[in-house]
Amino acid sequence: MKKDIEFIKKYLVVLLSLFILGFNFDDNTLMLRSEGPSFSFTQKILTFSFIWKKGDRVGSDIGIIKDGKVTVITNSDLNNSLNEFPVWAEDGRKILYKSIREEGIGLYTYDFQSNKEKELTFFKPNNEKCDETLFLYSLWTPFKKIVNVTQTFEKNRIKYSLWLFDLIEKKQKLIDQNLSKTAIFRHTIDISADGRHLFYTKQINGFNDIWLRILNKELTRRRLTYGYNVTYLRISPKGDRILFVTRRQDKWILYVLNIDTMDIEKIRESNYINLGFPSWSGDGRLIILVDRRNKINIVSVENKKLLKELELKNFVIKFPILLGDIQTLIFYNKNSSIWTLDISGNRNRLKRIFP
Repeated sequence: MKKDIEFIKKYLVVLLSLFILGFNFDDNTLMLRSEGPSFSFTQKILTFSFIWKKGDRVGSDIGIIKDGKVTVITNSDLNNSLNEFPVWAEDGRKILYKSIREEGIGLYTYDFQSNKEKELTFFKPNNEKCDETLFLYSLWTPFKKIVNVTQTFEKNRIKYSLWLFDLIEKKQKLIDQNLSKTAIFRHTIDISADGRHLFYTKQINGFNDIWLRILNKELTRRRLTYGYNVTYLRISPKGDRILFVTRRQDKWILYVLNIDTMDIEKIRESNYINLGFPSWSGDGRLIILVDRRNKINIVSVENKKLLKELELKNFVIKFPILLGDIQTLIFYNKNSSIWTLDISGNRNRLKRIFP
């Protein structure tokens, strides 16, 4: 079993080092993980994960940010684990995350009322199959089920699949397979706030289009786009619209899709990768993105007007999130630090909060 976890650790470090361009993963360094942060508008808490390396030791831990204060809620150095992919439960009071430990791979929750970790379920890896199949992460649903994402190595190709796992019966059912490779970073998979509608991209005929699965008995499937190369998507807080980014030649284009009418509106285009991984405001009226000049744009969804533009020199901005008060932005600078920006007055106040 120790051999299994050592494989997973080495795989994790190599994989992330390759994907994060320009990052030198040396000894005694810390790196924010590339899936980006997750924010609860209910609790006004942001959660994130990061990798650290000290000599020959490697760990991955989860932190939370509330009221500008950072708390690391796991300790991978203590129990020789890798803790990653935190997501919010539907009530906004718990975090679900994956933990790789010597005894296997488990799913855990962290409760903010009790400040305690609890094992939710446990997957023991098959020793013979450990180098062929990896459980990547989960998404929470409200009806005692979770959505699992797996990566399988088959005939010199990598396949990503979605499974619906029943926490009571400990059984899972295949939802779909042959997902886009961006599934590994959770960039093209999202779930509605009520946990009943799953959105993801799937590659067909050279295009990465968006699909919807209703998490009912029949797992009703519906294709939402045709002929797009979707590289990033996020569902709105109300679950009625999707923002998504596509790449065409050397440009990234941001669209908004109305799920009921199937209308698609172009919002912005840029040559900045994925437009900085845009996000919704808590009320769904605004989108926050990064343009080609590395400026933060706050755009109205209704009329597509630019409401505010913020320039930060010497920053490489990713994952900008407008907090619930609409006065504070939080974002990654490269993959090395997390910052907040007060936008309430004429003078923009910057503060580094992690590490």
